[in-house]
Order: sequence, then C-alpha cells, then structure tokens
Amino acid sequence: MCIGCGICVKKCPFEAVEIINLPKDLERNTTHRYGPNSFKLHRLPMPRPGQVLGLVGTNGIGKSTALKILAGKQKPNLGNYESPPDWSEVLGHFRGSELQVSHARAKRAPNDWRQRCSCSSAT
Repeated sequence: MCIGCGICVKKCPFEAVEIINLPKDLERNTTHRYGPNSFKLHRLPMPRPGQVLGLVGTNGIGKSTALKILAGKQKPNLGNYESPPDWSEVLGHFRGSELQVSHARAKRAPNDWRQRCSCSSAT
C-alpha cells in the first residue's frame, strides 16, 4: 500500500514508478465514507467516451464503491455517513465537473443504470 512517501520514486531506476493523484488533504474531497474509522474514498475516476479506464489496486481501496457510484447504484455520501446528503447537495458538490451530468442522471433514474451503461447487454 502506498503512503505517498516518495521513497520508491527516488530509488527506482529508469523512472519506472510514478505516483499521481494522491490527495494532499485527507479531510477534504471525500466522496464516500462508511464509518468514522473505516474506508474513505477520495474523488472518483472520470471515464471519458472512447477511452479505456483501468481501476487497479489492492482489496479494500474503493474500486467497487467507485464503480457503484459511477453506475448510479450507490449515492455518494460525501463523507457524511451519519446523515447522508440529499441529491441536491451531491449535485452541488460535483457542480462544474464531468461527474455532475452522471449524477444528475442517477438522481432521475436511480434504478435504471443500464441506460447509463455504454455496453449494450448488461446482465
């Protein structure tokens, strides 16, 4: 598990290791959280049409949670697990980003995720 110390980047020859998108302030930019001392998801990947997005990592880092949120099967609680925000707060949080459109669709049809899926035959 990477803690962002930078040692591997400095010691690895040929610049084979690069660390990107580590949150600088772990108290901000929380997309979803399950409890006070548990998993915390910072930001979401942004899938773009015509591009491949890979989610790789160890168990428990939020790959499935991120996909459920992007698919509209789970509403992000923005870190407020005790009293989750309503859809207007969620949309306000993502205002101006590419994810705003995705979450607006999820709000309108939360159970019809197949319409938002780019694949033709979701099972």
